[in-house]
Amino acid sequence: MEALSFIFQRLYISFASGSIINFYIIYTFFVLEKDKLLPKCLVTLKSIGFSPSVYIWIFIFSALLIGIFVEGFSHGGVQLYKENIDKFIKKKKEKNDKEENEFRNLNLKGKMVYLLFMKSTITETCIYYLKQQNKEEKDNIFKFLYDFNIDNPYYNRNEMFLGIQTIAFKVSNKLGNSDFYRFRDLSFMIQILRSSFILTSLFSFFITIYVVTINSIRNDWNNEEKSFLFFPICIIISVLLIIVTTIIAGNFSKRYLRELGSCYNALNFQKQS
Repeated sequence: MEALSFIFQRLYISFASGSIINFYIIYTFFVLEKDKLLPKCLVTLKSIGFSPSVYIWIFIFSALLIGIFVEGFSHGGVQLYKENIDKFIKKKKEKNDKEENEFRNLNLKGKMVYLLFMKSTITETCIYYLKQQNKEEKDNIFKFLYDFNIDNPYYNRNEMFLGIQTIAFKVSNKLGNSDFYRFRDLSFMIQILRSSFILTSLFSFFITIYVVTINSIRNDWNNEEKSFLFFPICIIISVLLIIVTTIIAGNFSKRYLRELGSCYNALNFQKQS
């Protein structure tokens, strides 16, 4: 049952994120066609007639395929940051200083990758709480983070993630349930949706350039065209949704760690000093 539930959950995540982009593509097609800006090779697609049921199945399967791509895009961004963290640091400073001011010391590319893919992940939330523990703001719930056998958790993010997974398995086996996983899964789902909005904003940006270029070549500007405002508005809305989903995903990550830490401490798994 758990395996079946996992499969349906993955399909739901893929379908939800893919549907967002699918609806965007459909409306983009409509707007560009309405303003006679659609390339001729795409105009011919309209002449192909299918029954309504075929269109529904095409939408479902394309949404699932796009969702898988979005999930890969999101995971790829995270791995890009983890594997190139040293390349993203613009100033070579003392080790401790880099740990405390990592974001400030990132170059522009590093900051963009961090904000788009890493900021709300569970690994970064762990590092956030470790920094709080190292300051005056101590919280006993997160003492379990120190049970990781990691020399430098700020830069060994893969080991940090594996450490969290190990502790989660340990707590789950002891309790006989894994209810706390739902917050991890919700965080992951929101991060995938955020990637959909990232791609939507990128598509809108490039289509805006396309619309401006075509109208400049034709020298035919018409403020009543839907495309004149639709795509810039899509960019603004997508950016706002990226910010909102980043906050929501981060809160779910924090809730997951709080639940995990509470169970870990209650079961008295702490290392004996």
